[in-house]
Amino acid sequence: MNQANVDRAQRIKRGTQKVGHAHDERQAGREVLKKELEDTKLPARSICDILIPLQNPKKSARANVDQRGLDDLIEKIKRSNQSDLCDVADEWNLIHDVQPVR
Repeated sequence: MNQANVDRAQRIKRGTQKVGHAHDERQAGREVLKKELEDTKLPARSICDILIPLQNPKKSARANVDQRGLDDLIEKIKRSNQSDLCDVADEWNLIHDVQPVR
């Protein structure tokens, strides 16, 4: 484990643990993710859109937060030895069919 990644995972967990249905809560959680994933190979925008989607006001169905996916991502970040999280990014890109960050 890389201590910087352990710290990063803890900050993400703290910043996203109270994300509910309110727009402000979701936006704050997304900002934490984006900030912590800066300078890594993980596609922050894609991750936010998938794990903490914003509610579309034109749709009556709620966009649910993927808490299990968020917890899995946090755990993978914590266990990663790569400072740029390229190992986690490779797995994410394969699963979600996302173009790699260059």
